[in-house]
Amino acid sequence: MSAITVIVEDPKNEGFGPTKHTTYKITCTGGSDKASARHRFSAFVTLRTDMLDLLPGVVVPPLPEKQVMNRFSAEFIEKRREMLCVFLQRIADHPLAANCEKVHAFCSWPEGLRSVVATRYAAFQLP
Repeated sequence: MSAITVIVEDPKNEGFGPTKHTTYKITCTGGSDKASARHRFSAFVTLRTDMLDLLPGVVVPPLPEKQVMNRFSAEFIEKRREMLCVFLQRIADHPLAANCEKVHAFCSWPEGLRSVVATRYAAFQLP
């Protein structure tokens, strides 16, 4: 069972013309604490890039491919939402990645959620 449960939901198209983009609501629950944030896909890309730099040797899950055509179709947005949820849940389930400050900031985890992760993975040591 996961220490933190991550849900990515409520995709919203925002802006118009060349600035139009889709944002996703991220809700994280652990113990009695809950946090929410809203990000667009490019923020997920930045998070993954930062994690690759900060956590060498940690396998950071892939993100869905970027798409130019039909990126606002309901089918594409739903598939991306599902994949972003898997991406964040795998990070939340990883003992090193879940303790990364960039992840905490991205997901807007309050101290209570950070403590859930710290307690869950306190005994973890690299072989």
